[in-house]
Amino acid sequence: MRSYGADGAGLAASRGVFDSDDNGVTSADVPSCGSLAERFGLTEREAEILELVAMGRSAQYIADDLTISYNTVWTHIKHVYQKLNIHSKQELIDLVRLGA
Repeated sequence: MRSYGADGAGLAASRGVFDSDDNGVTSADVPSCGSLAERFGLTEREAEILELVAMGRSAQYIADDLTISYNTVWTHIKHVYQKLNIHSKQELIDLVRLGA
């Protein structure tokens, strides 16, 4: 299971990637990502992908940022969506913002 800091911040937050995207969640929503990851049993990598997708990042951006293949990113995204029982990036963002 992924370990989060005392403030609930995950790897994406600690790397400072929350400062430039207005389409997704903000750093204030990061603890919600951690709660969701733990509650739904996401792997460490899936939790990291969850944070980045929730921020509105594209699969290509994530692949480049994490130095993994585009197809691997999509596999992780699909697993996250399945585990959270959602079907779109917007549903993911809404779920994180609501802290459900």
